[in-house]
Amino acid sequence: MNNYEDAKVFTEDNVMESVTQNKTDSVTVVARGNEDLAVIDSMVATAQRYPRNVKTSLAELREIALASPKIAESCFYKLPRGGKIIPGKSVRLAEMAQYCWGHVYAGARPVAIERDVVVAEGSAFDCQRNNRSSVTIRRSILGKGGKRYNADMINITMLAALSIAKREAIYDIIPEALLEPIYEDALRIAVGDIKTLPERRSLCLGTFSKMGITAEQVLAALEVDAVEGIDLEKLELMQGIYQGIKSGDVSIDEIFPPTQKPVKVSGDTDTLKPGVKKGKPAEKNTSEPDKEPEPKKDDAGVKTDALPLEDIIPTAEEEPEPDPVLKFVEPIKETKPVEKKEVETEVTVDDDDPFADI
Repeated sequence: MNNYEDAKVFTEDNVMESVTQNKTDSVTVVARGNEDLAVIDSMVATAQRYPRNVKTSLAELREIALASPKIAESCFYKLPRGGKIIPGKSVRLAEMAQYCWGHVYAGARPVAIERDVVVAEGSAFDCQRNNRSSVTIRRSILGKGGKRYNADMINITMLAALSIAKREAIYDIIPEALLEPIYEDALRIAVGDIKTLPERRSLCLGTFSKMGITAEQVLAALEVDAVEGIDLEKLELMQGIYQGIKSGDVSIDEIFPPTQKPVKVSGDTDTLKPGVKKGKPAEKNTSEPDKEPEPKKDDAGVKTDALPLEDIIPTAEEEPEPDPVLKFVEPIKETKPVEKKEVETEVTVDDDDPFADI
């Protein structure tokens, strides 16, 4: 077993080691010696001894692929690219077709991790027909601004490339014309009809919500104004986009870029980004400061405007507005000071009192 199969982590070192060890294709059993060649001969002999029945294989595939709307939904993908919708058969349908077709061995292996792309090779081998196919897939590992992905994203991109390479190799072996009717029926069952539209529309929106995609982003990608505008055709596109994201054909950011609604400032027609405030710049006063007017004098030379009129003639002071809080507090009543009263007392002295003279 190769290093990348052990850890499922792809680095430039273990990928190059794998390529050096396995210089042929990766059709499950790679012919590297007489023992492996003997195994392949045994596989071909078994396929010739028990040939497939095409009608039985297609009937079994139809039964599996159309077993439920959820399985039918996994049979296709749709990708908006360049203003167009690109439909296709998914890797899940390819796996079901390989299982039902019989005597088909398929696999994929990493080829290289370059500066800006990862390279994967997928191969398929029909032992009964002695038909072999090999497909090479290249996937970019550059983000916005040309920045290279980190190690985790490179690993995820390589896994997606391996899945796509295997899918394309299988479809090169099994005639797609035979799969087309099953593919069309899967679309019909997955989308449903007008009666099931509200329920399945809500299920799709809920699925996208679990992936961190808001309803506003979905509506923007579908180019509709409201949820009610998602008809059967748009629902099919939603399901196809979801399968495209799952299979790695497209990333979430490509289909649902983060949107920011512009904020309008009252009295201004310009739009601003959220969190940014706009104000008019303060006008600089370039004029010279006003000179103070010289005081006027009467005929006697006395200044007549030395004091303002308010200082000469007092005006009635405006009563301040009452505090709104004080209306809930009862005013304190003024109390008059208590007058002190002198109390006159008469003291009688007893003539027999011995302390009277003291």
